[in-house]
Order: sequence, then C-alpha cells, then structure tokens
Amino acid sequence: MIFRANAHIIDTKATRLLFSILNYNFLIRNLEERDYGIDLTIERFNDDKPTGNFALFQVKGTDDAFITVRKNNTSLIKLPKFPVKTIEYALLFKMPFFAIYVSNRDKLAYFLHLQKYAELILNMQKKNWRMASSVTLFFPVENELSKNSDKLIEILEKDNYKRIVYSVAEIYFELKFHLESIFASQYDVSDYCCDCCLRLRNMKDFFDSYNILDDEDSSEIKTDDMISVLKRIRVQKICTKEDKKFLEAQVEKIYDLIFIAMNVEKNTFYDFEY
Repeated sequence: MIFRANAHIIDTKATRLLFSILNYNFLIRNLEERDYGIDLTIERFNDDKPTGNFALFQVKGTDDAFITVRKNNTSLIKLPKFPVKTIEYALLFKMPFFAIYVSNRDKLAYFLHLQKYAELILNMQKKNWRMASSVTLFFPVENELSKNSDKLIEILEKDNYKRIVYSVAEIYFELKFHLESIFASQYDVSDYCCDCCLRLRNMKDFFDSYNILDDEDSSEIKTDDMISVLKRIRVQKICTKEDKKFLEAQVEKIYDLIFIAMNVEKNTFYDFEY
C-alpha cells in the first residue's frame, strides 16, 4: 500500500494556507518540478495592472507553533535545519528569492529574503556556512506576511526599479559603442541604435511614475529626433558634424538620467536588510 509522507502533507497544508494569506494582487504560479527548491513563482499586480514584480518562494511548513527567540534584543522566529543547497540555489537568481515559513497551527506565515540574508547574516556571522548541510534561519517578527506585506512589496518594487535602471545603463553603453561605429562610417548599425532609442522611449511611463524626469528634462532627451536622424543616416549613408554633435549630446543626457534615477532610488526606497 502506498502512503503519503507526513512532511508532504504538512507542506501541502502550509501552501494552501499561504494562498489564503496572500491578497488578491499576488498571482501564484505553481511549479510542477520542485526538487531544486522553488515551490512557487509570484507575480504582483496593482488591481488590474501588472507591475513587473516577480518573486520565487520556497515554502516550509510545520504543524507546530512558531518558536520565538530573542537575539540582540530583537524577537525572531526560528527555523532550524534549512538546507544550505536551497540557499546556494537562491543565490543563482537575480529575482528575489524568499523562504516562507508557515505554521498550520498558528495560521501565520513569515518571509525572509534569502539572498540578502546570506549576504548580511550568513556571510558575516557564519563564515563556513556553505560547508554545512543545513543552517538555522531567523525571521524578523515584522516579516509576518498578513500584517506586513508592504515590506515584501517594497523589496519587489526596489528589485524591479533596479532592473529597469540597469536596462537604461545597458542602452547607454550600447548606444555609445555603436554610435562610434556610425561615426566611423559603419552605417548599417543605425537600425540597432534606433531599437535602443525605442526601448528608452518605452520606459517613459516608468520615469513618470517616479518623477524621474520633469518636463524640462523630458524635452532634452529627444528619442524621436534621434530615431529620425539615425534613419536618415542609414538611408543617405552619411553622418554630418551636426548629426554627430546631436547624437553625442543625447547620449550624455541618457548618462545624466542614470544618475538621476540612482538618486531617486536612494531617496524613495527604504534599504531593508532581509
């Protein structure tokens, strides 16, 4: 006769409880293969609007009550024997990866940003943690999911913000590199530079949402004019001194935009530890 493992029953109950705790703005995607440490992929919406915020969840359940301990005058939830291989797997991802600890008895769930926890706690306080098979995790009590999902959302928004700013930096370096080819009479790369400008133009809503650009700044970055100039260069096979001066000036504006965005990040997002 086949028997279902008790650990599997506990985790199934914990996952279903987690579904009831997360609010409707979190779209939960199950994964059929979970052997590597990812139980769920989460996409966050703002009512009917997508946010671009994604996260990975590893769910650990228990039928017991949470164990609360005090460390450095701080209350923490203790989860022993968390696999080191799962933490190492989490560190392979740029997307935020969370350990979710669920008590079926307490009807509560706590979250922990694993990549940050490894960086700030394990690497600093347990130098040889990678040599062990498991470690004990300590969840801040304020990371209770039903009461403080705002902190989880803030982590996701900061991650998404940084990824978009990195994309702007990528566009800057690509444009700067390929414009040098155009200035050296390699006009066929103009089409690729046009694509870079379109990518930047499509980020306007993002810039507006964080007030990164005011009206004066917006008028200075002229993506449509850049596209027109690049298309003309492609057709006419010539780049005038005026074209070169204009394109170089616009690239420098993109460079300035990156620094503006980085300062907005520092002033907008709280630097959560984990």
